[in-house]
Order: sequence, then structure tokens, then C-alpha cells
Amino acid sequence: MAKIENKPSRWEVAEGSPMALIERAQLLISNPNKNERDELLHDCVLAGTSDALAAVQMLAEDMYDGDSFNVLMKWPAAWCLVAWEERGLRALIEITKRAPTSKNYSISFQVLATLSAEEDLPDSWLTSEIKTAIHARVKNWDGVYSGARVKLNALARSIESDYEAALYAAIPMPYLAATASSAIKPLFLAMSTRWLSLGDTTLTDYERLLKESGDDEPALHQFLEKHPQLLDPAALEVWSKPDLSGAKEPDFVIRRIDDTYLVVEVETPSKTLITRGCRCSAESTEAIRQALDYRSFLVARFAAASNVFPNFQTPDCLVVVGLERGLSGEQRAALGRENESRAHLRLAGFDWLAERARAVARNVVESRIDVRRVRMT
Repeated sequence: MAKIENKPSRWEVAEGSPMALIERAQLLISNPNKNERDELLHDCVLAGTSDALAAVQMLAEDMYDGDSFNVLMKWPAAWCLVAWEERGLRALIEITKRAPTSKNYSISFQVLATLSAEEDLPDSWLTSEIKTAIHARVKNWDGVYSGARVKLNALARSIESDYEAALYAAIPMPYLAATASSAIKPLFLAMSTRWLSLGDTTLTDYERLLKESGDDEPALHQFLEKHPQLLDPAALEVWSKPDLSGAKEPDFVIRRIDDTYLVVEVETPSKTLITRGCRCSAESTEAIRQALDYRSFLVARFAAASNVFPNFQTPDCLVVVGLERGLSGEQRAALGRENESRAHLRLAGFDWLAERARAVARNVVESRIDVRRVRMT
């Protein structure tokens, strides 16, 4: 990519008609120029059409032969996508997904974090004329801010590697610290959602495991050991098959972030959860007995347990047996009654763990606590 210079516009007019915006974008990509970049971005924002959006997206996505000066083309174009509100934010994510480079991720993180913090458009990348045109084009800034927050969290969760996620988020930090410091918080929060919830790939792998290895208890235990958020979204510390004085060995003991505890007994998806007669199966009954036995064992040796488990409290119990998705309405009602009749114990299917994990992921992506007032009549 040639060094960007300030020079007069070269847009040609053929047969009385100006060159199309997309054609101008293609020409600018082949021969970048700062003045013409600003002129084209301004014209595109003023036009506000689908073709104009496509032209801006092209400028933001192209890597300009890998030249280091490409930031001078990509960043201003990425910011102009805001003029198309939700469509523009989707275009920003599309760029990152199609070309998942560290530069594209850092651009997306910078734009989305700044909007999430409800900061103004940056003077460093946009001329006053372009900023004015964007402000005139956007009709729903609240929607832009909330949409950016959702997409920021989803983008952070979508990166498979923790190393790459940390790297991509770190790149825009110095710029944000200098220009939009309040944007650092939503970026940090977005990164934290990676550990508060499970990604789509993990949940897909879990569903495949349930289908293909429904009677392989060691494989299931290993997967849950690797992804303990499935067992409890608030898991902080997890002990797998802890030796309780050589007498007992529950599948898991979990310490939650609020210092409450959970004892988990896991069977397999292939076993029966609720019988056709709408009663707990023999497998469920035995697993419940074991979980309660572990709980009583720990409570009876509270002092000893406190030496092993930090800030130990009387634990709740979770028993996971079979699947819920195949239960009839009457069987589901029986399961509900079973759970209502027992304090501090939940009986659930393996698929319930997945549904809860999806709900957590969905709500974590929203990442905003709304305080409301309501009156029932």
C-alpha cells in the first residue's frame, strides 16, 4: 500500500454521472488517499443507502496489502458504520468474522466498547464534518449503545482461545485509556463474560457427548470437570471426587462465588430420570440417597470439612440423572413436585444443565442490570 498523501480528489465524472460509491471505494483501496478517504466517507454517510454501507464496509475490511498505514483507512471507516445503527454494527461484526485478524478484533473492540460506555465519536479518527453527518444520521443512540453492549459481549465470548482473546482486547487498551477511559470498563466486563458463561462450541460439544456417549460416565465426568460452569454458573472452586476421610467420594464439591457450597452426584444420560408411572426411577432414588449421605457426612464433620473447604457452609445438593427432554407433561409435573418437596436438593437431567447454561450465556451477553418498578393488580 502506498503511503497516504494529501492530494486533490480524482473522482471522475462520466457522461454527467458521478462515479458510484462502491467504485470509488474500490479505487481508493487500490490507491489510498487521506483527502479522498474523508470525502468518500462523508458522502457515504450523507447518502445512508445500502450501497453506501457496502462501500464503507469495504474500506473498513480491506487490509491494504498488509501495509502498516492501513489503520488510517480502516479505523475511520469502521467508525462511520455507526451511521447505519444496527445494520452498521452487524457489518462491523461481519468484518471481524470474515477476517479474524488481531487488527480487526481490536477495531471492533474499540468501537463497541466506546459505544457501550456511551462515549462520543472520536475526534482522532473522524473529521468534524463526518461526525456531524453521523450524528444527523443516527436517530436512536440508545439503541446503538445497547446494541453495541450486546455485540461486544458476544464477540468476546466467540473467541475460542483465551490467549487470543486477551491479546485482541489488550491492543486497544492504550488508546481507550487516553481517549475514552470509561470504555475500558465495558471491555473488561465483556472479557469476564468468557468465564461466567460457556461458549456455543462448548455447548455443542456437550450435546454431542450426551448423544454419542450417554452411558460413558468417565467421559461425562471429565467434560464436567473441564467445564464446571455447567454444574453451577457461580462455581468458584471445584473438587473432583474428593476423598472424604476415605469413606465417601462424591463426584464434585463446589464452592460458589458467594461462599455457599454444592455437592454434586452425577449418573449418566442413558439412565431413567422419572418412570412412566411418574415416580423417581431407582437410579434417581439411589443418586439422591448418595448425595444426601455425602451432605450429612460433611455436616457431621463440620470442623474437619472447614479445614479442607474454605469458608465451608452446609451444602446444597444437585443430582443429575438421565434427560428431561423426553419426559411427558405428567412426568415433568412429577419432577417438579419432587424438587418442591425437598429442601436444598435439585434433581435434574443432563440437558437441563445445557439449557441453564444457554440462559446464563444469553443474559450475560445482555450484561446490564435493569432496576424497575412494577405493580401487580
